[in-house]
Amino acid sequence: MIRLLIGIVFFSKKPSISETLNSLLKIDFESFGISPYLYIRDNSLNGFDFRLVQKKFKGKVLVEHNGENRPLSSVYNDLISLPVKRELVLFLDDDSIIDEEYVKKMLIFNNSMFEIAVPTIMHNDNMISPGKIFVVKGVALNRNKLALSKGNFGLVAMMSGTVVKSTIFDFENINFDENLTFYGVDTRFFLACQKIKKSIYVLDYYLIHDSALRSKNFKIDEMLIRLSNLMKAQFYIFEHKTFFKVLLFLYFPFFIFRKIIKFKDWSFIELFKNYKFFLRLDDE
Repeated sequence: MIRLLIGIVFFSKKPSISETLNSLLKIDFESFGISPYLYIRDNSLNGFDFRLVQKKFKGKVLVEHNGENRPLSSVYNDLISLPVKRELVLFLDDDSIIDEEYVKKMLIFNNSMFEIAVPTIMHNDNMISPGKIFVVKGVALNRNKLALSKGNFGLVAMMSGTVVKSTIFDFENINFDENLTFYGVDTRFFLACQKIKKSIYVLDYYLIHDSALRSKNFKIDEMLIRLSNLMKAQFYIFEHKTFFKVLLFLYFPFFIFRKIIKFKDWSFIELFKNYKFFLRLDDE
């Protein structure tokens, strides 16, 4: 049996309406020769009821909750440090959908020479993951130009739907940068894998996944907080790049005005306040 460790983080979505949990409960992993272990980190204040999940999931379930909204990087490091035997680690958000077709593609990847695999993620008919980094900016790619079911070097991707062979964590000693709380955790991980010359296997699979930063159904205050977090994360993601502060200084105006144009809202001009990050005045 292939031992699969699955990690999901919950923030505010109830388990009963989680696309991820509902899709996982439909999969008979044992029929694929997989022994799954589901780790759920409940980051909500009061805690959700996962008893139905524990009853219906075809495998072991561990739920962790202590009333704290812990950084995603810290949760991921706890996940890969769990004292359980595993050959594969699957990372999922609470709003991604996987099915038996995904499992089949994952098994094909498991028999390959590659150690990290990602699905393609679409938003409004555009592929938003995987992509590449150009200087200090993420660049979208065309799915037709990717080598599907093969390795691709230089890719970065969203973490949801990413499956990693345990060798990356146990022998290559790759982990997650705890300077980052939410945004940038995935990018930093993939850049660390690039440094050790790891190609990214692209699953021939479309993952259905929501993207808060691309949705037009947003509250401006919440969006400003998210984007500020993203801008701050850039300093840690690219700190090893030559002249990264100069590059970010020049890039941020483009980033901000693009949001103003896209969402037709001048409220995003407030993001210029984040230039305080250059002075490290934000180290609360």
